[in-house]
Amino acid sequence: MDYILIGSKSLTKQMIKEHNNGNILGDGILRVNDLSNTNDIFSHEVYKIDIETDIDYLSIANAIKKIIESSCFFKIKCFIRGSNNFNKNSIGYNSRDIEVNAGRILEDNGFKVDLEKPSVTVIVNVINNKSYITKIFGNYLIHEKNHINRAGFKLMEAFDYFKIDIERLGIKKALDIGAAPGGFSYEMAKKGILVDAVDPGLLNNKLIDMHINHIKKRIEDFSTNTIYDIITNDMNIFPLESARIILKLKENLRKKGLVIMTIKCINKRSYSYYMKQAQMELKDSFEGFEFKHLPHNRAELTMLCIKK
Repeated sequence: MDYILIGSKSLTKQMIKEHNNGNILGDGILRVNDLSNTNDIFSHEVYKIDIETDIDYLSIANAIKKIIESSCFFKIKCFIRGSNNFNKNSIGYNSRDIEVNAGRILEDNGFKVDLEKPSVTVIVNVINNKSYITKIFGNYLIHEKNHINRAGFKLMEAFDYFKIDIERLGIKKALDIGAAPGGFSYEMAKKGILVDAVDPGLLNNKLIDMHINHIKKRIEDFSTNTIYDIITNDMNIFPLESARIILKLKENLRKKGLVIMTIKCINKRSYSYYMKQAQMELKDSFEGFEFKHLPHNRAELTMLCIKK
């Protein structure tokens, strides 16, 4: 079974190193046939290839007919990717054109489109003159645009990638350090979590009247007897310093409580060094380390760990 992996163009070398069985289809795009021997840290999206075909509307529609039932309600979501000289201008049409025209061909053949609540979403990745098609049950999820800053997207993505089930894990109280302007705090409060947001800086006005207690202090001056279910840390400081702050706060985190921390990488070639540095600092008190370069990460990684 083959997969398409999509990541940042700047991380192509890291993706190849991580997946030494991969073939480069474009900058930040790999085709791999085995995901069992990697943690897959650097890709942002992973698509199983259900079928592949040419890039014209009819070929795409005919391929889709082979992998979905005519009785189901579907929608098509298309992405055109690849080298710099392969784009909507070079092929003469864009992603929306493919979605509309391939969808129309399928409708003419008795298939049923539902853009709002499809039972199947068909992902079409058009990459350098080849279409790679993936069937996903349900609607293709796109993060809502209502957010405070990039940090909010990062936390949403972390909850998704690390499969954090707030209700099952009983996450009710959070400590967000280095919180301003409040992206992490906002996303947690929207989920009903009570947040202590520690930062001398100002929080966004959207956070007023939410479940957020703004503590206007530097984290070095903060102390509390409160026990939290999760600590989040997006501070823009060296990874080792960031990890040491988490260690100082470990008594305020319940057993099996979570830490989500951003590891700021000064040099993109040093991702593995900073991952190991943070893990070595925390390993005596924490376990279950996972790392991911999320779609809204830049020169950084997001780390999850669990208090022993």
